[in-house]
Amino acid sequence: MVKISFSKSSAGCCVNYVGTVLFRRKKFGRITMGNSKGECRFCHKIFSGRGIGKHLLACGAKKEKDETLNNRGKNQGYIYHLKISAGRLYWFHIEMEGMATLLDLDDFLRGIWLECCGHLSQFTIRGVRYLSYEEPDDFWGDAPESMNIPLESVLDLKDKFDHKYDFGTPTVLALQVMSIRKGAIDESIRILARNHPPVFECENCKKIATQICSLCMEDYCDKCIKAHECGEDYAMPLVNSPRTGVCGYVGPLEE
Repeated sequence: MVKISFSKSSAGCCVNYVGTVLFRRKKFGRITMGNSKGECRFCHKIFSGRGIGKHLLACGAKKEKDETLNNRGKNQGYIYHLKISAGRLYWFHIEMEGMATLLDLDDFLRGIWLECCGHLSQFTIRGVRYLSYEEPDDFWGDAPESMNIPLESVLDLKDKFDHKYDFGTPTVLALQVMSIRKGAIDESIRILARNHPPVFECENCKKIATQICSLCMEDYCDKCIKAHECGEDYAMPLVNSPRTGVCGYVGPLEE
């Protein structure tokens, strides 16, 4: 298992590979073993992707932080706790103000997980599409809405919806409203927890992989990628994002 240490002042992390259990892929990039874990930003305990959501709703350290922020006299509003995931390995839990827009959320997702070439994106909420650009009409009579709309105008508790980035080689994220509370936060988007960076094994030597072939989606270490039959030109860095190995994605714009 990957050992991670978090800085208490941020959601960034550094990885210690001692005792690591490596993930392996089948063909087409599917994971064959492992379920990622992550650390609560407030109490620094480790939880599985399945267990972290329940923990965050009851975490005493988080409640103390929330109470401190609420007592500072800031204007309080609705705070949305969102779970964002892509498969079993990649996930976030965040909080946003209800007055923040879908466009704000889209910008966050692009900056930390998705942005590579300025592709279009959309949310789909209860069958309604919200696009990252203005589309005045639609041939099929199903004109999309703008993302420039507050969360509290379109989302209710327990709502499930999705986000798609890039319609050619899409990365699709699943989102859910975990809770809505009255209060205040001191960041435009507050990261509550994030998955530890998954560690994959080299297809050839079985050591820790650092590169992924964007053509065959196999993982290799720096040494073995040089002899890979697809050619080193297709090599891309393995990063903590579901967009790894897709299009021109090489890592986040922000951390």
